[in-house]
Order: sequence, then C-alpha cells, then structure tokens
Amino acid sequence: MTRLVLAAALSLACLRASAALATVPTELEKAVRLFDDFEDKKAEAVLFDLLRHAPPPEQAAKAHVYLGLIALNALKSDKAKAEFKLALNLDTTTELPFDAAPKARLTFDQARREVEQDAQTGRAPPAGSASPVVIVGSDAPRAVRPSQAALLEPSAPSVVPALVVGALGGGAIIAGSIFGVLASSSLSSANINPDVGQSTRLAAQAGTQGLAADILWAAGGAAVATGVVMLVLDLTVLRAGDSAVHSDANGFAIAF
Repeated sequence: MTRLVLAAALSLACLRASAALATVPTELEKAVRLFDDFEDKKAEAVLFDLLRHAPPPEQAAKAHVYLGLIALNALKSDKAKAEFKLALNLDTTTELPFDAAPKARLTFDQARREVEQDAQTGRAPPAGSASPVVIVGSDAPRAVRPSQAALLEPSAPSVVPALVVGALGGGAIIAGSIFGVLASSSLSSANINPDVGQSTRLAAQAGTQGLAADILWAAGGAAVATGVVMLVLDLTVLRAGDSAVHSDANGFAIAF
C-alpha cells in the first residue's frame, strides 16, 4: 500500500514538472506575440518572469535574444549586445528572427565575435550553466518590429544642415552689403549729376539697389540666426546621446 502511495505521488510530481516545462514555450510565444504587437514593456515583463523560472538553455537563449531586440528598440545598443552575449553563451546555435533589422544583425554578429573571443581565452561560462536574469530597464518611447527598426530608428543628428543654412545666410549678408555699396554710389552720382533725367534714373536705381540690400540683409540675418539655433540644438542632442551611451554601458545589473 505504501509503495502504491509513493508511486502515485511520484507520478503526480512528474506530471506537474512536465506541465511546468510545457508552459515555457507558451510563455515565450506570448512574449514574441507581444513584441510583434509593439508591446515591448509587456513582452519584457513576460521574458523576465520566464527567466526567473530557469527554463531550458535554448528557451532562455531565445528569451535573451528578444530582450536584446527590445533594448535595441530603446536605442540601448550596449544592453542589447549584453543580452545577445548571454543568449549565445546559453546556446551557441541561437539566431535572430528572420526579419531582424540590419542593425540588430550587426550587433548580434559583434556579440557572437566577442563570445567566441571569450571562449578562446577561457572567459565564457559553460553552455549548461544556470540561466542568468539580466535586469534591463527599457524606457523605449515606442516599440518597433525588427523589420521596421532600421526605418524608424532615428539616426544621430548632423551639424551639416546648420552649417549650410548659416553659410547661405552669410552669403546673403555679403550680397546685401554689395548692393548697399552700389546703392550708396548710385545715390551719390544722382546728387552730383547736373542732368535731371540721368539723375532721376540713378536715384531710381539707387532705390532698387537699396531695396535689394534690405531684403538680402533681412534674409541673411534670419538664415544665420536659424543656423545658429540648429547648431546649438544638434550639439545638445549629440552630447545627450553620448551621455546616454555612457550611462547605458554601466546601467545594467546581472543576477544569477
């Protein structure tokens, strides 16, 4: 009788363990669906919960792959590479989704190279080690599918447009100054010219040149001011981006 009770208890425990393992792919599929539906925050929470239950290495690796894609959507390349490295350390055969963006593939390939270099120097953890949980705070303003990340991800601003606008404004000011000198010369000639008809013509010419000078000065001044504002904004964004990259590099924690 005791043997029967023990056998039944053992069978029940095995059934529960099998059910728990069977839910792992389901949770992963749920996270993937959320990611594809632009729900990065919810997908991230599901993936973290999945990893806390120590899934099989291949499932944990796939979870870290999607955490890396979520980090890339949040413009956090360092965290994305860290997630990809964890995935490759857990399962060297894991791959990105087929529709992953080019930037994701570049980051993943870089992570693979670093993992291979770590393996050569003996710094890589064993493939069968416990699944780590990486706490990555994703503050993405919106979620982006892998196939759309390359199109929607903003690139770093360039100061070239600001310099071009400023240069055009400077050119307009120079041209306005030239017309101003011509207007002054024409007006002086009109004042000293004894011929009334020619004097009148020179005065009208001076008025036209003066108007052109005023227009060019106004347009040039506005363009220079616009170029300065654009340059200041671009430099501010570039500095903020550099600061964010440095903070991202040191802003994640790994718990085993």
